[in-house]
Formats: sequence, C-alpha cells, structure tokens
Amino acid sequence: LNLQGSTVQKLMAKWLPSLAALIEDEVKRCDLAVGSDRERAFYSPFLKLLPPEKIATVVVMEFVRTVMNRVISGDGVKGPPDSVVISRLVTHIGKSIQTEYNLVSLKKKENSHLLARDVEIQNLSANGKLFNIAVRNAQAKMQEELNKTSTWIPKWPVLVTVKLGSLFTAMLIEVAKIDVSVLDTETNTYITQKVPAFTHGYWLNKGYKTGVIKVHNEFSSLLTDEPVKELFNTRFLPMIVPPRPWLSYNNGGYLTYQTYCMRTKSSAEQANYLEHSSKQDKLSKVLSGLDVLGLTKWAINKPVFEVVLKVWNSGEGLAGIPPSVVKVNEPEKPDNIENNPKVFHEWANKVKQAKRDFANNHSTRCDVNYKVAIAHAFLDLPLYFPHDLDFRGRAYPIPPHFNNLGNDLCRGLLRFHDPKPLGERGLHWLRIQLANSFGYDKFSHDERVAFSIDNYDKVLDSAKNPLDGQRWWMESENPWQTLAACFELVAALESGDPANFLSSLHVHQDGTCNGLQHYAALGRDLEGAKKVNLVSSDRPQDVYSAILEIVEKEIEKDCASNIMEAQLLKGKIKRKVIKQTVMTNVYGVTIIGAREQIEARLKEIVDPNTNLPIYEFNDLRKLSLYLAKKVFLSLGRVFECARLIQDWLNEAANRVAKSLPPESFNLQKKLKSEKYKRNKLLRASKKSAKSDSNNASVAAVGGESNLPANDSSIPDNNADNTAVTAADQLQEFPEAKKPAYKLAKTSTILFKRKSILDELIAKPMSSVTWTTPLGLTVVQPYRKFVVRNIKSTLQTLAIIDRNIPSPVHSRKQSTAFPPNFVHSLDASHMILSALSCYKKGITFASVHDSYWTHACDVDIMNDVLRAEFVNLHSNNIMENLKAEFETRYGDFLIPIAETKMVDSKPAKSKSSKKGKKSATEKTANLEAGSNAIFSENASEGIDELPSHLQDVFKDNDTDLHQDDGLEKKELSDTSNDSVDGSLSVFDNEAIPKKTDSNSSNKKLQKSIKWVPFSLPDLPKTGELNIKEVLNSPYFFS
Repeated sequence: LNLQGSTVQKLMAKWLPSLAALIEDEVKRCDLAVGSDRERAFYSPFLKLLPPEKIATVVVMEFVRTVMNRVISGDGVKGPPDSVVISRLVTHIGKSIQTEYNLVSLKKKENSHLLARDVEIQNLSANGKLFNIAVRNAQAKMQEELNKTSTWIPKWPVLVTVKLGSLFTAMLIEVAKIDVSVLDTETNTYITQKVPAFTHGYWLNKGYKTGVIKVHNEFSSLLTDEPVKELFNTRFLPMIVPPRPWLSYNNGGYLTYQTYCMRTKSSAEQANYLEHSSKQDKLSKVLSGLDVLGLTKWAINKPVFEVVLKVWNSGEGLAGIPPSVVKVNEPEKPDNIENNPKVFHEWANKVKQAKRDFANNHSTRCDVNYKVAIAHAFLDLPLYFPHDLDFRGRAYPIPPHFNNLGNDLCRGLLRFHDPKPLGERGLHWLRIQLANSFGYDKFSHDERVAFSIDNYDKVLDSAKNPLDGQRWWMESENPWQTLAACFELVAALESGDPANFLSSLHVHQDGTCNGLQHYAALGRDLEGAKKVNLVSSDRPQDVYSAILEIVEKEIEKDCASNIMEAQLLKGKIKRKVIKQTVMTNVYGVTIIGAREQIEARLKEIVDPNTNLPIYEFNDLRKLSLYLAKKVFLSLGRVFECARLIQDWLNEAANRVAKSLPPESFNLQKKLKSEKYKRNKLLRASKKSAKSDSNNASVAAVGGESNLPANDSSIPDNNADNTAVTAADQLQEFPEAKKPAYKLAKTSTILFKRKSILDELIAKPMSSVTWTTPLGLTVVQPYRKFVVRNIKSTLQTLAIIDRNIPSPVHSRKQSTAFPPNFVHSLDASHMILSALSCYKKGITFASVHDSYWTHACDVDIMNDVLRAEFVNLHSNNIMENLKAEFETRYGDFLIPIAETKMVDSKPAKSKSSKKGKKSATEKTANLEAGSNAIFSENASEGIDELPSHLQDVFKDNDTDLHQDDGLEKKELSDTSNDSVDGSLSVFDNEAIPKKTDSNSSNKKLQKSIKWVPFSLPDLPKTGELNIKEVLNSPYFFS
C-alpha cells in the first residue's frame, strides 16, 4: 500500500497508521488488564502474536477484499446490495490474522528446510517421477517425517477468531473515512466532508435481524472503475510456476501457503477420514489427478484481451460486459396506490426489480474489472491453476476470480501456453469448436463443420473487425469463446499450411446431461442410454428436446380439457425453458427449485412486437409450477431406471441418517439411571428442607451437600450455563467393520441448553459415508449445528460452531445423497481420464463434465473418455455401495412405525389421580432422535434382534409410543411415518372401515420399533451393454 497508488490505495494507506495506533493502544490495555477483565485476558495472547502494523495491514486488505467480493459477485451470501454480513466479515478477518502468523512461522529459521525441500519435489514432478505411485508414497513419508520437526501453530478457537475479527472491524470502521462532496443548499456550492466509508447497521429479512456493514456508495464506485490488482489477496492468484505436487492431503498447491486437497466445509469427520486415508496411501490416484490439472500451462489470449480492453474502456455494454453508466428508471407511482393493495404490490415489485437491476449491473461491472486487471497483470506470463476438491471429489481451481471454470469472458481470455500443430484432424475439430461455441451444437459433426465453412465470411469479418464490422460473434451463446475460435480458425487458414499451424486454442468435448449418463449406466437402461448418447447413432440425441416433446403432448392433452395453464403455455415453450430443470433433476432439484428455474425462463419470453413480457407477473407462479410437474412426469417416463435408482439411494441414505448404534441405548439407560438417582436425592432434600420451617435455608444447603458430585458426564438441568462433556463424532474408517461410537470425555464446552448430552446420545449422529471408486471416502456434512451467541465489540453474533458435536440433518442427508453420489462418480471419471491423458502425453483440462485439450488431440482424448467410462461402470458400483453400507451400519438399529387402535379412555393410574399423566399417556417424538428414552414395555421386539444385541434391550423398552389422538378416518397416509413403507407393521385390514357407536372411544396410537439395519433390494438392471459406449461418437462431443 502506498500514497502514490490508485485512489483506493491512497485511502487504505491513510487508514493504516490510525488503525495501527488503535491496535497498539489495545495491546497496552491488555497488558494493564486485571483478572476481572476476562475477555481481554482471553484474546490477549493472540493479539500479541504479530506487530500492530502487520495486523493493521492484514485487516485493511482482508476487509476491502471481502467488501470487493460482496460488491462484485455477492460472494454467495444473501443480503442488501453493497453490504457485508458481519458474521462472515469478522470470521474472514480473524482467520486472515491466523494465516498471516502461520506464514511468518514458515519463514522462521527452524522451518527453512521446508522451502528448500520444495525444490526437490518440484524437480521430481517436472520429470514425471511423482506419477509413479511408489515414488510418490516414499516422498510423502519423507515429507511427513520432516514436518514433525517443524513449528506449526494449531488452529485457533472459533471464539478467538470472532472476538479479534470483531474488534478489528470496529476499529477500522472508526478510522476509515472518505471525502464526499455535498451540496450546501444555502450557498448552492459543493463542500467536502469526511464521512465513514463503512457503517454498522442491521438488515431486516423475513422477520430476522442480521448485522451488516454498509459500504458507502462513493467507495463502492471507486471499486468499479479503478485498477484493483494491487488489492488482490496474492495467496489466491494464479501461479506463474507449477504448483507444489500433492504428496499428502495437506501438502501441495501453493508454495508458501498451506492448502488442503479438499474443502471439507469444516467437517471434522471428513477431515479425519482424509487424514487417515492419506496416511494409508489411499489418496494416490486422487492426488495425482490434481497434479495433472495443476500442471496444465495457460496463457492470456492477447487478441481477445485487446478487444475486451477496448470494450471496457469505451464504457459500452457489449457481449456480457455491462456499460459504465446505466440509467434504471423507477416505475411511476400509480394514482390509486393507497386504496388498491394489488396495484401497490405490483408497483413495489417493479421498484424492487429496478433497484436490483441497477445493483446487478454495478456488481457485474466490478467483476469484469477484476478479471481484466488479472488478465492484464499476467499478459506476458504463464499461468498455472492449483486445484483442490470439494467433499464429493470434484476438482476446482483454487484461484477464485480468474480460471477456466469461470464465465465466457474468462474462458475466452485463456489459451494453452504451449501450442501444437493442428495435424490431420485438428482443423476439423477447430471448426466444430467454433460451431459449439456459437450454440450450433445439437447437430452432427459434419453439419457443424459445414456451419463453420458456410459462415466463413462472417468468421473472417469477426476476426478482422471485431468491433467495427458485422459483430456476428456477438450473436452467439458464448461470444468471447466464439471470437477466440474465429481468431484461431482464420489464422490457421491464412497460414497456408493448416496442418502445421501451431494452435493453442482449447477445444471442448461436453457430456450429454452427464448425471443421466451415469444413471443410465448404473441401471443398464438401454432406452435412457439412447437419449444421452451412450450408444452409437448417426447424429447426437438431445435429451432436452425429447423431454420437451413429451411435455408439449401433455400440454396439448390438457388444452383439450380447457386447463388454463396449458392454454397459456401452448406453443410458447422452447427447449431453453426446461433445460436447466432436466439437467438438475438428477442432482436432486426439488419441485420448488424446478418451479423457480422455470419461472426465471418464463420471465424472459417477450412479445417480438412490443418486447414486453408475454406473461403477467401474477400468472408466473402457477404456470411455472404446472410446467415443472410436467417435466418431472416426462423424466419419470423416459428414465424409469434412473428414477428407481435415485429412489433407492434416497431410501438408503434415509435409513443411515436415522440409525443409531446399539451402544447409544446402553448409554441412554445409564444416563437415565444416574439422573433418576440424582433427582430422587434432590426431591428428598427439598422435602426435608420444606418440613423444617425454622431452618429452611440451612436444611436446603445441607440437602444439596449430600448429592453426588456433579460429574461432567451428567448435565445439570438446573444451570443456565451447563458445562458438559461433548460427545465425539463418529470416527468411521473404511477398514472398520463398523463405526466406533465414542462418547469420551474430550472437552468441556459451555451451552445455554439443558440436557445437551441426552440429545446427542438419543439423536442420530451417523452421516452418510461412502467410498468412491478411486478410494476417496466421502462424508456428507449436513448436521444441525449448534449456534453460539458470542458477544463482540459490535454486537452479539450468532456463530455456527462446527467443532461441537451435532446430530445429523436427516432430511438433507437423504435428499442430497443421490446427487452427491452421482457427482462422486463424475469426479472419478474425470480423474481417471486426466491420468490416462497424462500418460499419453496430451494436455488436459476440465470443467466438471466438459473436457478440454488441443485440437490435434481431441480424437485421442475422446477414446480415453469412453474407455475410462466403461472401466468405471464395469465395476459393480451399486452392489459395492450396498455392501459398504451393510458393513458400516450392519449393527445399527433403525426405527419403523407401528400403528394400532387403542382405547382412548384408559384406566386411571395413581399418578393421573394427582393430575399427572400416566406412563401410557406420555408421548414421544417419532423420529429416531427422540429424547424419550425407554418406556415400560421391557421385552417387546427383542426376539427380532440378533442374539448379540438382545442383551442391550433387556429390561428396556424398544417401542417409543406416541399417541396422536387421530381418528380412524385419518389413516390414509400412516405408512409415511415409517422409514420405509415396506417396513411399516400397520395392518390396514385390522381397522374397520365403518365407524360405530363406540368409535369415539377409539384412537390411533403410533409407536416406534427399533429393528436391525437393512436395505431394500437393488432395482433390476436393464439390457444395456456398457461396452457399447466405446462406439458412440457423440458420448462427449
């Protein structure tokens, strides 16, 4: 940061001394703090780890970077425009301080050998020796031994990062000022005032109040137009040397910044599995695949960059680059708005949309500024993108703002650094790439080649006069990639010798709805395979058009029945409207999500004469819901096998997520017994104290003193802040026959909740866990995490603490498993293809189900893609998954629902005479995580269990009863309360269909029975021969 930089740089440089002074004052206050100031004593040691000037620099850089991410792209967080949610901001700042300290530690003398060691590793990677599994494992072991002698700082507690982040945020808000010109109404002249660049406020949304930092409009505008390359967090830029090879789960990627091979979403379970698999050398293939992706050498496409720069500097809105100045006219306020709620609602929605459009334009402008600045900084340099994985195993570039996974502008600005001659077939694929980029990708290869030849005059004009000519390239679906293809094709043809022309353009081969391809292969579904190009055909099959055809027939049928939605939609639905819904259906999109997708597309349909939307705002919701249901119906008909497999995966995950290990029942019994004894003594002591009216307080104290010691394993229900021993999360490993369910005394955590241990023991803790074909163990991270309220300098923050053991979110575990499982297969196919391409000496890059290489190597890559897909699905994937679940959870118990009619007026017990409910009247939650532990039925259902589990349930009740008071006429959907309808023991025949005079005395009683874990049979497979994929020319095209 310097005073001679941009306006933003100058502002940041001015804030630094003031901020450093405030931090130094806080350090002095910490030194003088007495024992009563517990908060300062808590964070004081961490505050002193770095000099105030260093902390101030990190805080300003991270603060502005987070603001920029929000202003530019929304950063994936909802909220008002130009505002940052405080909890996210303070966490980022706190973690950045920790990261900076780790970097300083790395540069210490005792860690200098780690930097020298990187040179040796880089050399081994450059000559390809690290792709030998034996060499890689040996180097990983050596690196592990070296790391044992290094000084590394452990992960800071969440409370520390939040406290420090909040403290520094409050300080920066105080010192960050900007000059703003304000009109003086008295003198009619502008005067300059210093105003805060950031202010603290609250955002009201759906009844909730969220703390935000509001960015001043003047500062936000500066981020839009000025060069911002000096503000980048250099840890996340592309690299100019090959990334450090991945020797282990936490050793690879950037050279001096520690990264992990997986983004674990702060899941301790996933991190434990990852570390264990790495130490057992089971990640070799996955890590080698990441190395292949990271070694791909990129460069900036200079001809495209020159055009981008001209458009940017002109301020004109072209090809996805928004104009520098946009005027959004808010709709006029109607006259009758006060007396007509409907008119007011419509006007308010239009005003909100106008403001949203303005904010989106500003955000997109900032995003383009970011990308242009990065491209300019690396214009004459090579680029490398280190990769990591998400928890499903899918690979992503670590640099977030500029990479080949980015939008059309990013991809158009990138080319391979090292060109290759086109060869015999390269020109053919170059022409197909042009057609694909333009959007002419639903036709045969020959037709695509013909498209490029027939439009060559326009291609030539686009290359020679991209901005002053016909601008044909701007009419395409991907204008910047089309322009790049135009430049490359023209240069190749004008070279006079296309076969020897050195081409560096990346040519893409995309899968046909890749999720459906995997489902069709899993189910050996021949008809479904034909729709997604798994079998040979003369021209590519378009699954989206096939589904649209069925939807249109359904609309025609409904039109004949005078259904209003069908009449409004008839003849107006195009492929684009349903494409996203078809594509995401196999990835678990719900009917609500599908409705929102289709509604967004329906809004885009306009009248060609007036250019106004053809559908009224109030009609969009019911039209999109109607169409979403039709799409789901059509998919079920075409891909019946896929639906059956998806249902099986959903059901299997549902059972896993609601299962409990037998040990938990023993623990429940023990805990219940201890609490019973304690409460009995407590009641006795209170009774004794009450009887002694003359010495009540003394007796009460004396009674309490006779209680057993408050063991940390027994929650104190009378304390608001209860210190309890947290339960360890499940530690499950692939080698283990079953998970080890531990409830060790590991750490003491403060909760403002009672009986937290009861809940942890009684509620399901088992995440759905499986192993991919590459040996990567995947753990779904969906849990009902504990929210901790932390008082900070700014406000009380609600922070999700993922380090506290939490029960699983059963519904999310179930619904998310089918798409996550398919994603893990897709990721496995990509890694296998990357490794095979590397062995064949061809450049490889990927964007999930889109694979890239040089034009001359497309045929080789296509052979690899088909072969690796066949190899992957030649394994018994579904059978292996079922066997793994049965091994992992074989000793677990799952709940099923029982339903029976009982007398609604049971005999009164002694307790009921005293105004209390009897045991048979008490209710329990139907879910497996019920807090009700055991009732009085001791041995019912024990005989159904394996012999080694029967002892667990002796003298305990395995049936948790719930009396819902339902009448017989409400019995239609009772089977839905079980984990699976087939497991329900509800007998429909036993229930009289007619009510009689005594029916008012009957009611429905539900109960839960715990039975051994089991899975339904796998769906039957079809007749597809998976090897037919080897002969399909349009499998990827």
